[in-house]
Amino acid sequence: MPEGLFEVIVVDPAWKYGSQDNYNPDNRRVTSPYPEMDIENIKNIKLPSSDNCVLWLWTTHQFIWSAKEIMDYWGFDYKGILTWNKEKMGIGSWLRMQCEFCLLGIKGKPIWDTKDTRDIITEARKEHSRKPVFFYEMVERICVGRKLDYFSREKRKGWSSFG
Repeated sequence: MPEGLFEVIVVDPAWKYGSQDNYNPDNRRVTSPYPEMDIENIKNIKLPSSDNCVLWLWTTHQFIWSAKEIMDYWGFDYKGILTWNKEKMGIGSWLRMQCEFCLLGIKGKPIWDTKDTRDIITEARKEHSRKPVFFYEMVERICVGRKLDYFSREKRKGWSSFG
């Protein structure tokens, strides 16, 4: 775990879809290449958040209400949802899912430097669970303070990474 506290935290949990036991890298749409976590395990993460912190919590349709519950449990006030349009139809039984979501929450009174940031990103998906480049550029532009990418997929300049 990185040392100290952070004013900006991005969390992309390994939601439990029940697919890690049959991982197949050629079929990334329905399998998970990493250990999955149930809701209680995610809730029990001790985030190294400062008293004034912005939280970005990634989720999908299946776990959107659980993500809100987790955000509340961690002590953050919900402020909105950022939608990522992945530009291609995905899997799904009722609706074919094309979007992923990132809940925005705050604790305390973090510095927030934007009045024109929209609630949607349109960027093609890449490898399994890799988030859009534009998202990180946006967070760097509007959020002030030490930044942590929890469950990161890559190292980023100016960010601490864990996971």
